[in-house]
Amino acid sequence: MRQIFNAITIVTMILTFSSYTIIRGEKILFFFGGGSYSHKHSVWPWTTALAERGHNVIFISAHAKSPSNHPNISDLASPTLSKLMNQSYDVDRFQQRERGQGQNILTNYSKLSADICEHVILRSENDPILQKLLHNETFDLVIINIIFGECGYIFAHRYGAKTILFDASVPLSWFYDVFGYQADHAWIPDVIMKYENIPMSFFDRMKNTMWPAYVYWNRYTVMYPEFDRIIKQAFHPHKIPAFRELEQNVSLVMVNSHHSFDFAYSLPPCVVQVGGMNAYLPEKPIPEKYLKFMDGAGSAGVVLISFGSTVNLQKVDPYYGNIFFQVIKKHKNVRFILKWNGPYPNGYENGLDNLLSDVWLPQRELLRHPNLKTFVTHGGLNSIQEATFYGLPMIVMPLFADQDYNAYRIEAQQVGFRIEIQELTFQVMDEALQKILWNKTYQKNMAVKAQIFRDRPQSPLETAVYWTEFVLRNDDVTSLRPMISHLNWYQRRSLDVYVVYGLILALPLCILGIVLLVIIRRVCILRKARVPSKKKSI
Repeated sequence: MRQIFNAITIVTMILTFSSYTIIRGEKILFFFGGGSYSHKHSVWPWTTALAERGHNVIFISAHAKSPSNHPNISDLASPTLSKLMNQSYDVDRFQQRERGQGQNILTNYSKLSADICEHVILRSENDPILQKLLHNETFDLVIINIIFGECGYIFAHRYGAKTILFDASVPLSWFYDVFGYQADHAWIPDVIMKYENIPMSFFDRMKNTMWPAYVYWNRYTVMYPEFDRIIKQAFHPHKIPAFRELEQNVSLVMVNSHHSFDFAYSLPPCVVQVGGMNAYLPEKPIPEKYLKFMDGAGSAGVVLISFGSTVNLQKVDPYYGNIFFQVIKKHKNVRFILKWNGPYPNGYENGLDNLLSDVWLPQRELLRHPNLKTFVTHGGLNSIQEATFYGLPMIVMPLFADQDYNAYRIEAQQVGFRIEIQELTFQVMDEALQKILWNKTYQKNMAVKAQIFRDRPQSPLETAVYWTEFVLRNDDVTSLRPMISHLNWYQRRSLDVYVVYGLILALPLCILGIVLLVIIRRVCILRKARVPSKKKSI
């Protein structure tokens, strides 16, 4: 009898918990209309995990390179998107920084995103991948890279699919108004702003408070009309809601951040932090040539210099390349691994004994080697996450987009240094390197962050998969959205309340002021009346 009871219990438990899993594989589209290859790389563990669970995944982006293959993943590079991204990223980021244009990609975001969507929807007649996506596909869920991927909203509506956004950066300026939650203006710098000091000054906070409102205004006056025009031109007479309505139908936002390496945002349930998915993947062996080079380093250790997938140091102004090689030459007791593609600068044609360079580096594997002491980077979020996971202090030279925000935060938290490219000299680089190698404060602070980064109830990949299938399981997820989403921009900031309070407080003061003026005037009249008039002498 007990055996029968136990069997019934087990079957009941299986049936109960099976309601929390997806029985049939869903068809999921990852639409990455913009962003560098690093954006694709950062979510690939997510796509692979969904494919492993039986879902059919199609990944559309500008990048033909695939991190790995899986039978349930169709990884497609759109010719239209590839052309647009090549135009956007084929620039000298160092010279762009020198001209003060490093933030153009964010300040001009609304216009750039509308231009991309126009090409995707209206000018892709010779792109079979996008044409099939527009006219001959259906999906259960569309996951959109929010960076220049807003066209994904239109696809999702066409399919009648649910929508999840992926934000490859930190929470962006327009999130507060689009998704309807309060901003932490008083103490968290906006991603677009540059601040020398954290905590911010009063004037910093003034700018920080106004900037998201301006961004939303720009989105409302530039992006929304352009997207509505594109929708009307492409699908007339089919009824498609205004773009603003499409944007509000998002089920969930996944953000590539975490409080261990970022600030502690006040986020609503509809915004889920999944930063560091790549850092939690199974570790691969360090390739032999790197392993031998790093094992042979002395107590001074090894320094890794890499500026990511979109910056080729060999192609930037030779002035900068020479600085790196001068520093490497000076520190003969330190070994350096450098991401470099092409011949060395003049005077270094034969290389240096303490230098190993390559076109591509197994970055994550190198970061975990115990002899690696510091990481010189452009401040891309994936690089910061991997360095944090392994407790490695950094020297950050931000170039564009969110990298300024990342660099200022790292310096404020005393886990590294920020160097402005416009101020980069041999002396500046040499001094930063010596401090970070020999001052143990940075290593200790980063070790604390590494501990917090790893101490989670779920890995970021498990979190991403859970919430993806939560959206697929539940048709109504409005409970995740703040109830203030129906308010307009000034109501969310309680500006109308403050104005009324100001008037209420000002009214008694005005009355008091009038009374005082009347009293003063009366006193003056009385005093004048009491003063005897002087008669003229005869």
